[in-house]
Amino acid sequence: MASAEVIATRLALVGPPAAAEVALMVPEKAKAFAASGAAVGRRMGEMAVRGARAMARENAKAAEAAAQMARACTPADLVLAHSRYLTGWLERASSQFAHFAGLAVQTQAEALAPIYRTATANARRLRR
Repeated sequence: MASAEVIATRLALVGPPAAAEVALMVPEKAKAFAASGAAVGRRMGEMAVRGARAMARENAKAAEAAAQMARACTPADLVLAHSRYLTGWLERASSQFAHFAGLAVQTQAEALAPIYRTATANARRLRR
């Protein structure tokens, strides 16, 4: 609610105090949003690396499964190899999904932190 408080206080200002506040707003917002963007960029890079590694591991698993299916002597052996791969894939995909969901929540928290810090600092300053 700090943002609402800051907005209400700033809208009530007139004259030189309003001009001084406007002069503070632009650099504060630029700094907060730059820090927010840097946090998102950093996390997106981490997600891209993790995704690329997971894809490489999955490609290796798929190649091994294809080799096992190619070596199958009976239709039952083929179905078993395929079933094992699919079961493993579902487990791996679920795990990756959970991990990426966690990274997304962390990214959101890190992206909002500089904006929140700026808003709460402004609210404290404007209360004086």
